[in-house]
Amino acid sequence: MEAQEFRLVERRQIAEGTLEFHFEKPKGFTFKAGQHINIKLSELAHEDGKGPRRTFTLASSPGESELMICTRMTGSGFKKTLAQLDIGSSLEFIGPMGEFTLRAEDTNVVMIAGGIGITPFRSMLLDLSAERAPSSLSLFYSNRILESAAYHDLFVQLQHSRGWPFNYVPTLTDTGDSGTDWSGERRKIDLEFLRHYTADFSSNRFYLCGPPGMVKALTDTLSGAGLDAGDIRSESFWGY
Repeated sequence: MEAQEFRLVERRQIAEGTLEFHFEKPKGFTFKAGQHINIKLSELAHEDGKGPRRTFTLASSPGESELMICTRMTGSGFKKTLAQLDIGSSLEFIGPMGEFTLRAEDTNVVMIAGGIGITPFRSMLLDLSAERAPSSLSLFYSNRILESAAYHDLFVQLQHSRGWPFNYVPTLTDTGDSGTDWSGERRKIDLEFLRHYTADFSSNRFYLCGPPGMVKALTDTLSGAGLDAGDIRSESFWGY
């Protein structure tokens, strides 16, 4: 796969400690919702032992005019450099790659995201139309506080505006005073939580994305509940 270049056109903060980067889409570039790219910085302004390359899921949908990534700012040298790039800077990337994509035969879909693991689901949800949407579709999204929930307002809007069934259930796990007047879910996403919102596990295909510990725990939970391995698709986001 040959490397390509794109140009940074916009950078903005969309949630607490979370930046969104927009790039020009190269002519003829296509991808499937849920796929990722590998980005290389020409040089690092801050030392980073892991080097100048990182992999990011495309948060943009295939139909949007720009390519977009979204990331938590962990303080790594790579991310510090990325955040300080001048608008108009050119970067090298390789892709698209990955098989974390919806399948045509998916009729009932449950998406589960933790933190910045929400990015592939933004792409997938915006890519769906009434003609292509599953018969039932749920998104469970776990964050510590509401301020760190990227794209929360978008998902609320989609739940009320799209012409297909979509159930969005965000949950905030900080049981202390987060400064937010929140009357929604505060439970951890576990077997009890899933059974509350999902009547029949066996009729659903589950897509999981988030921190490795969360993804593994939920995979084990769903497997223990009798789901076949082929009905659990997952992708882990490491905090580099």
